Amino acid sequence: MAERLFEIMYMSTASLALANTDLDNILTVAKRDNAAAQITGLLCYNGRNFIQLLEGRRPVLLALMDKITHDNRHSGVAIIRDQPIDNRQFPDWTMELFDLRDERESRDQAMRAMLPPSLQSNIRDLFQNYSTMF
Repeated sequence: MAERLFEIMYMSTASLALANTDLDNILTVAKRDNAAAQITGLLCYNGRNFIQLLEGRRPVLLALMDKITHDNRHSGVAIIRDQPIDNRQFPDWTMELFDLRDERESRDQAMRAMLPPSLQSNIRDLFQNYSTMF
């Protein structure tokens, strides 16, 4: 029997504004490490805050959350969701990054276009609401 999958979703505040190269580095490392650990998910950054949904085996996610919590690029990590799941929301994404620093008016539309059509409505709503917050 396969080990149960979990999802963890959190928000945090960036310690300082990240440059495009910083975001590129985060994405490169996350894709590499997540592929090896069988983690999938989505990371969004709006210039001030992060929101991320991670999916995978619980022990692996807890170890990653410990690492994330101690990463000095952000603070105030607040868990929004932490629960078992039957299916991954982002099965094809070891990690995708959505940079929301663009014009506020275009964020909502861009987020709608990016999110997979099969995404659960409650998850979609969380990301949509985040995209219009700041």
